[in-house]
Amino acid sequence: MKVLMFGVAIALAVALGGCTNINRGPSSYTSSVRRDFLRGCEQQSERDGVRRPVAMCTCAYDRLRSSLPFGEFRDLNDRLTDRPAPLPLEVRLLFRTCLE
Repeated sequence: MKVLMFGVAIALAVALGGCTNINRGPSSYTSSVRRDFLRGCEQQSERDGVRRPVAMCTCAYDRLRSSLPFGEFRDLNDRLTDRPAPLPLEVRLLFRTCLE
């Protein structure tokens, strides 16, 4: 689980990094944010040995989107991009429910 959570942190960075332009990043959950999040999450989840990475990542994205305002999602991404670290407990718990 520890490796998976770091991998998901990478997926967050990929989600926003892939959507930014020179002047500003996205200001809301967009189809591009979703696509990039799922791509990064699925790749990392497969490396981590998650049995059903597509289902887990889709669940995780849906739970993040419904419970975490986009500004907090973006801030979390910025912090993890600058200093990789474990995800906050509340985010880890969201992901954990998707593994069940």
